[in-house]
Amino acid sequence: MGRVMISRRGFLGATAVTGVALGVPGTARAAAPGGGMRVTALDVQDAPNPLGMDEPAPRLGWRLASPRRGDAQTAYQVVVTSGRDVVWDSGRVASAQTRNIVYGGPELLPGRRYEWKVRAWDAAGGTSGWSDPGWWETGVGDWGTGWIWPGSTVPVWDDFRLEADLTVTELAFGLFFRADGDANGYMWQLSEGSLLRPHKLVNGSWSVLKSVPIPVERVIGTPLKVAIDARGATIRTYVNGDLVDTLSDGTFASGTVGLRTDGREAGVLRRITVTGGGPPFDDDLVGGAPYRWSGGTVADGELRITNAVAFPRPYNPLLRKEFTLRARPSRARAYICGLGYHELFINGERVGDHVLDPAWTDYARRVGYVVHDVTRHLAKGRNAVGVALGRGWFGGMGAGKMGPGDPVPEPGTGWDGRQRLLFRLVADGAAIVGDGTWRTAPGPSYAGAVTPDTEHHDARLAVPGWSSPGFDDAAWTPAKPIRTAGVEVRAQAIEPIKITDSLRPVGITNPAAGVYVYDFGVNIAGVVRLKVRGPAGTEVRLRHGERLDADGTVHPGGRDQTDTYVLSGKGTEVWQPSFTYKGFQFVEVRGYPGTPGRDALRALRLHTAFASTGRFTCANGLLNQIHEAARSTLLNNHVSVPTDGSMEEKLPWTGDAGLMEDSAFANYDMRRFYAKWLTDIRDTQGEDGNIASWAPQPRPGFRPPSPSWANQYVATVWNLHRYYDAPWALAEYYDSLARYAAYEAGRLDGKGLSTDEWGDYNAPSAQSAAVNALMGTAYVYRTHVQLAEIAAELGKDADARRLRGKAAEVARSFNAAYLDAGRGLYRADDAYRQTPNVLALAFGLVPSEHVKAVVANLVQDVAETHDGHLDTGVLGTKYLLPVLCDHGHADLAYRVATQTTEPSWGFWFANGATSLWEMWHLGSRSRGHGFLGTVDEWFYRYVAGIEPAAPGYRRILMRPCLPAGLARAEASIDTVRGRAAVSWRREGGRLELRAEVPVGAAAEVRLPAAAVALDGARPLGPGRFEAGPGTHRFQVRRGR
Repeated sequence: MGRVMISRRGFLGATAVTGVALGVPGTARAAAPGGGMRVTALDVQDAPNPLGMDEPAPRLGWRLASPRRGDAQTAYQVVVTSGRDVVWDSGRVASAQTRNIVYGGPELLPGRRYEWKVRAWDAAGGTSGWSDPGWWETGVGDWGTGWIWPGSTVPVWDDFRLEADLTVTELAFGLFFRADGDANGYMWQLSEGSLLRPHKLVNGSWSVLKSVPIPVERVIGTPLKVAIDARGATIRTYVNGDLVDTLSDGTFASGTVGLRTDGREAGVLRRITVTGGGPPFDDDLVGGAPYRWSGGTVADGELRITNAVAFPRPYNPLLRKEFTLRARPSRARAYICGLGYHELFINGERVGDHVLDPAWTDYARRVGYVVHDVTRHLAKGRNAVGVALGRGWFGGMGAGKMGPGDPVPEPGTGWDGRQRLLFRLVADGAAIVGDGTWRTAPGPSYAGAVTPDTEHHDARLAVPGWSSPGFDDAAWTPAKPIRTAGVEVRAQAIEPIKITDSLRPVGITNPAAGVYVYDFGVNIAGVVRLKVRGPAGTEVRLRHGERLDADGTVHPGGRDQTDTYVLSGKGTEVWQPSFTYKGFQFVEVRGYPGTPGRDALRALRLHTAFASTGRFTCANGLLNQIHEAARSTLLNNHVSVPTDGSMEEKLPWTGDAGLMEDSAFANYDMRRFYAKWLTDIRDTQGEDGNIASWAPQPRPGFRPPSPSWANQYVATVWNLHRYYDAPWALAEYYDSLARYAAYEAGRLDGKGLSTDEWGDYNAPSAQSAAVNALMGTAYVYRTHVQLAEIAAELGKDADARRLRGKAAEVARSFNAAYLDAGRGLYRADDAYRQTPNVLALAFGLVPSEHVKAVVANLVQDVAETHDGHLDTGVLGTKYLLPVLCDHGHADLAYRVATQTTEPSWGFWFANGATSLWEMWHLGSRSRGHGFLGTVDEWFYRYVAGIEPAAPGYRRILMRPCLPAGLARAEASIDTVRGRAAVSWRREGGRLELRAEVPVGAAAEVRLPAAAVALDGARPLGPGRFEAGPGTHRFQVRRGR
């Protein structure tokens, strides 16, 4: 069998030859006018100047810059101080290492700022001078308090009047009131036989209080106006204006309202109002906003309910506390975790620019807290702090339900859906904590459905001044302590989500009376900012979507993304959602008073705010268009977790993330993001070693893992090291990865093959269970090969040998079952498919004597059978173009990449795409998926030719594939060692290439055999050169 490998050019093998990564022997040193080596870009735990960190021995790193070609660090010195005290001085350390320098001083104190600086010695023994200082702050330490919560967050009334316009459509229809979920309360039932049957529900047990005739000839199908007036223990009931019953019962003094049908019972609600004794409630259901109710279906201005209960959705609560400071503080920090999401206000001003804090995690295991510098927000004398809480994933799908009422908590769990707050503010030593002295009340916004897609905001319910000192909160209720056992609380070690762009509409249409559709020109993840003026009570509805229906209105897709805003009527009003985001290019506006103009809406893009590190461009406009769309789609699908689309699901599927992560790592600094996500994956691991399909996993036990999806756990650990030099990740996750690999090995069948695989999702050709098993087996092999490399990197040689042995065993089973040696192809049934053959070649499963034939069949199928088109889904697409290039068919790869007919990327853009889609055809469910955008990885690694050949680009392989149809290409990546760049062009019968290598790295440049180095690079053989730090030029004088 051929050489075992994971990717084309042997990064796995290259780890053995990285000893000369710094200061390449034989590299000429150019004279550099002015200055020498400089230390730049200091980071702590991969973050520049982190505010709040709980790592007891943080990792330090930096980059180097030098005007001298071939320069290298030979030693370094790190000094850490706190105030005027030197906390740690490493002394001069003879080392070329610029990453993973572990702090070696005394124990770090909580809430303390530490400053640090570095100097380096260059290749000639000279010093760089000290870097500009960096710093980090440690985390909260002791919270001095526990969690608090506002109590029930469904609207509650005591003495009230309820009026409902309804129809019983089948058997009976009930109205809940003074209810506590579906376990306690009153339920007045209107039933066939023209009867009112008052019920009482006590701890889940029903009793019928009486049966009263009502003056209606036939209840079923007759529109009824029902009113219930409750004053203390006296409850009066009216039907069509007639008093039909007065009842005295004091069991329940307050509670919420709701609707109930059971079995074949069914009803329709057209309007309901509740006044007095609680928040005003008025829903005419015209807005079509089903998220106001926990059950039923809203359509045509009606809530239709059959065999279900429905309660109003929980509101998002407000919490506040006032305190006094003797002086304006010189230093103040707020440490906060509000679940599911929080917004922090101090003295009437919102703190910070984060949105959707904290990041999504497995809330039953761990949550992240956020730290803010609030010094400027505080004043001498009276101050006030306010926190608004949202629900998000914590209060929705993760808790198993969104209603009726608040989810019932399970003792000892953290993910129970009850919004809560953990808080500590320290100002010059004075501490304000979250405790029972805080006050709470309903806010003006209501959550949407079980996922964070929608938000309803009633500006009439806004509470002016609630987060300012002097506000009268006498009517507010005290916050309550809440048990949150077994949950680790740590400083959030991922970049926050932020709004990064504001988009004006590129077009507005008016497809129907009172309906306006805004086109923002690009598909984004985000929200819209509404600007409106009109009468109080006017409801503006904003439906978001990725495409339009034939009538010009927004296609709703499979997930409701409709926000509603109810005007206060107080001048010009500006609103944007606080606790939700959508995937959209278009927004449909209904109910707007008057005609909305261009300034009525702004689209606000949001995503985790990691830095952009990659750039690519070339002479082909379509490839540039695909690249920009890929970058945009990656942003849309990195919102604290990697997602499978910003509209339809928003779920962190392991496979989707793993497929797009190479592209993500090339374009953006993903170190902290994917380090956090690896913890999310490990948190899903079962006792048998398996991992969940989503991470975090909001539905425990949802779907067993598929080898191609779950392998991404292993691949992500390896890639984090490959791209960012993260040996710590290999060590931290090795045992967990080994358990997962053992799980996969243990469920192979008697023939040594996988039987559990989802397959090549979205492949144009039909798949089968047998083909899926083939692909699953290939990924089990890949898991063991990758884990063997990790073991070897960690010095676990015995494990590495055992894992390679298992990989070889799986390879033998794979080839015995699927290799048609006579025809030179892989198949599991009678049909030829590209993906099985692509995976076999990409993973190194093909015996060396069969490689040529397998490649030839693949080329024939792509070039002739499919006329230069791919026939791959998400698994095969990632590797098709690289495999073609690896085996000398760059021109065919380029032909595939530049197609404009289905299936192809160009087909999307020929049909108006602004982002990458989930499926190749025009009916694609989602138009914001990243997993078919793996072509962008090919742009960097093959078209431009930049690939890490040792961890963190310590060695770089620069090998552009140079397709004949392309005149030029260039790319750059800001690696952890500095900028690596390649640009090449054909001009005047010559090929010219420019390579840039950062200090601390070395590159092997591979070009056609006729290439020559124009400055500095050392020849290794025909067309091969060793290039040290600096800029190098190459030329091929004859054609390619």
